Amino acid sequence: MGTLWFGGKIYTLEHENETVEAVYTENGRIKKVGSKSELTMMFEKELTALHDLEGNVMIPGFVDSHLHMIGHGEKLLRLDLSEADSAEKMKKLLISKVSEASPNEWIIGEGWNENNFHDRKIFHRDELDEIAPHNPMMLTRVCRHAILANSIALTLAGITDETPDPEGGVIIRDNDGRATGYLLESCSGISEGYHARSKY
Repeated sequence: MGTLWFGGKIYTLEHENETVEAVYTENGRIKKVGSKSELTMMFEKELTALHDLEGNVMIPGFVDSHLHMIGHGEKLLRLDLSEADSAEKMKKLLISKVSEASPNEWIIGEGWNENNFHDRKIFHRDELDEIAPHNPMMLTRVCRHAILANSIALTLAGITDETPDPEGGVIIRDNDGRATGYLLESCSGISEGYHARSKY
């Protein structure tokens, strides 16, 4: 019926860095926090299991339905493109970001979604080159399964017009056979190049 958790560092998240000695739960829900002895006495009749955390950390309510924690943290540090509801707005956000950047500094954007644009425009690398002629640019789609890159970023990743599609990925090309900078799924050379050369 009820479980007593103890023996670790248990954060309540009620106040910053607040910890308690023990937690009593029923059916996956926290009923009470306090000392081990206090909770043992209070829920003596309901208590059916003891769980020693063995020095580990316990955080209540930490449920991940489908969230990539590292990616989410990175997104908070990068240019947010998720609110752009048109290609024009996305372009303005990029131009503004480039204006603040030093030459050769990576321009990293997150969350663009062409389905929010009336024309469903997907930028070609030539257009990104005009926006950022001196900066490598990598823009991750909202799904995180596709990116846009300008020519500098493609070069750093070793991707040319002749580069074959990698296994599980597609390098989108235009009618002239040129790589457009639109990379799907496992074309991960751009992000690898970024992490290898960027300075945080």
